[in-house]
Amino acid sequence: MASSVQKTLTTSPNRFRHIQLLNAKLAKRLAKSGILTGDDAANATVELMRVTVRTLSPERVIEMFNEVRGRGQLEKMWQKLKTPTVTITARGVLTLSGMWQGAWAASKSESRSSKTKARKRIAPSSLMTLYNNSTIAKSMWLRDM
Repeated sequence: MASSVQKTLTTSPNRFRHIQLLNAKLAKRLAKSGILTGDDAANATVELMRVTVRTLSPERVIEMFNEVRGRGQLEKMWQKLKTPTVTITARGVLTLSGMWQGAWAASKSESRSSKTKARKRIAPSSLMTLYNNSTIAKSMWLRDM
């Protein structure tokens, strides 16, 4: 339930305020750097999860949900949770953009891509070959990372 409330906080009338605050927080910020391998991406994801929970834990959202019940609940929650919500969203944006930049650089796509190639359909069998290759995206337990 708290997850749906958190989602509602950023999708109802507050979505415009959320985007404005997010844009302001991201102004002139660069993507997270150093994400050049799958291992880097996995570690960046785990670190993002750690700092997200420290910044705005699910328990905090539930506490706020219970604290401000009744008329205007979402607005009251937004007022109390908007700063950490924008902070964790910005971190996610910067981490994801760093992953995309790293993947682009690692693939050397700048020198190999074109609009024509980008529009080409990839055969499902080619994707399955990649998907079934256990060395491409090795599974690991979070506690072991």
